[in-house]
Amino acid sequence: MDIKERRKIIKNWMAQSDQHDQEVARLAKIRDEAYKLYRRDEINSLELDLIWHRYRYPEPPTCPPELRNMRCGAKNRKGQPCANRNIYANGRCKYHGGLSTGPRTLEGKARSAFNLPVSVPKPM
Repeated sequence: MDIKERRKIIKNWMAQSDQHDQEVARLAKIRDEAYKLYRRDEINSLELDLIWHRYRYPEPPTCPPELRNMRCGAKNRKGQPCANRNIYANGRCKYHGGLSTGPRTLEGKARSAFNLPVSVPKPM
């Protein structure tokens, strides 16, 4: 399987995962509202159990069989393919195109510095 096919399968799987996450968030809101009604004594525990059972969370999408035990595959310094199995959505591991390196422009660095917490010196 070439890299284009792998990326297509990964993209499809990630889209299914995103839809699952959106559905779980929607159901969580419904369940939270039902719990708030229960805490205010507007519904009883039996009604709460019925709501929670009706709006239970769906199973997450399973990993496609084509992606199980998939390796990164990027060429390392020795010229051999990388054997790392912890890969991201782009099909590569954290050493070959996974994590962000942080802001590079002055504008990005300023935005990043603005989000830092302000430290207050302790009184002596």
